[in-house]
Amino acid sequence: VAHEINNPLAFVLTNASVLLERLREADAARPLLPAELVEAATDIEIGAERVRRIVADLQLFSRTPRGRSEPVDVRRVLETSLRLAHAELRGRARVVSEIAAVQPVLADEAQLGQVFLNLLINAAHACPEGEPRKHRIVVRAFDDPGGEVVVEVADDGVGIPPEIVPRIFDPFFTTKRTGKGTGLGLSICHSIVSSIGGRIEVRSRVDEGTTMTVRLPPAASAPAPAPRRERPAAAAPAARARVLVVDDEPQVAKVIVRALEGHAVTTVGSGPEALVRLAGDEEFDVIFCDLMMPGMTGMDLFEEVAARRPGYLRRFVFVTGGAFTDRARQFLETCGAPALLKPFQLAGIRALVAQVQGQVQGQGAGEGEAREGGDAGGAAPVDPAPGQGPPRP
Repeated sequence: VAHEINNPLAFVLTNASVLLERLREADAARPLLPAELVEAATDIEIGAERVRRIVADLQLFSRTPRGRSEPVDVRRVLETSLRLAHAELRGRARVVSEIAAVQPVLADEAQLGQVFLNLLINAAHACPEGEPRKHRIVVRAFDDPGGEVVVEVADDGVGIPPEIVPRIFDPFFTTKRTGKGTGLGLSICHSIVSSIGGRIEVRSRVDEGTTMTVRLPPAASAPAPAPRRERPAAAAPAARARVLVVDDEPQVAKVIVRALEGHAVTTVGSGPEALVRLAGDEEFDVIFCDLMMPGMTGMDLFEEVAARRPGYLRRFVFVTGGAFTDRARQFLETCGAPALLKPFQLAGIRALVAQVQGQVQGQGAGEGEAREGGDAGGAAPVDPAPGQGPPRP
């Protein structure tokens, strides 16, 4: 579902950005445009961006557990869980966020998000509905002096009777009325946290509230999570590039053409069509290729090009609404090509054109040389545009 949403969202969001950009240019040249036009385009962009964030958050929870732990940015997962819980929280309490940058932990990202989301929903349900100004939920994350990573979710709701506290982690035990709870949420949370060497503690007083504390061991050798940006930084304008766009969604291809105004852009709707163009005398500096297409996928096309014209491998950029299969995830991890995530942003796609052009120019080997059987493993990593890196598996 996330993949199907991301396809139309890609051209909705990017078209809104293009429209807004053109309106501002026109208004600067002849300031006669009604202000409502710019405001309406801005609202479209803001709304589409909100949908993008929701889908990205859902994708975190859609990932199948991989059976192994990896360094996880606790702050990012907690903030994602807060966004997903927003609808439940806003009608019941004010949320106070005190989330510091903490050490990474070794965990499955989706499962850790499930823990935080469950604790937030429980805190919301502890506060009466319709009185958000009377109650508050405090969410904290910090490194404690003992070296553990600590996440606290505290509410000032109804609290838990002392005789019930020892049972709250038991499977199928719930104090919620029929139809409102399975009694599995906290049991699953306890199991997930215990499996990564952590623990959950509870402090509660009736009519005063509850504090759930998750203590996690840090990933001792893991690097600190890199700073995140909501929007990629603008890159210097690229020289005029010859771009091939391979995508079975005509609207996605069309919006890439609009976004790359000033470049020579050719579009095709399938992998076989792309092979025909790449086998001809035309030269392309950058190839934007949809990862998942019917018939010949972008992965299949990449393999065919590796056999026929390996010099083109460093020119690929994969456009994806999400890598949801094991093959797709593994491919993006190993192919060396950057990925442009749908829905993409103007700054990101333009920066990638400039970066791939620079990479190609730095190769030092002509395409004619590659035709004669150059290095078929030439898909060396190309740094993606800021904020547009390959999707995490």
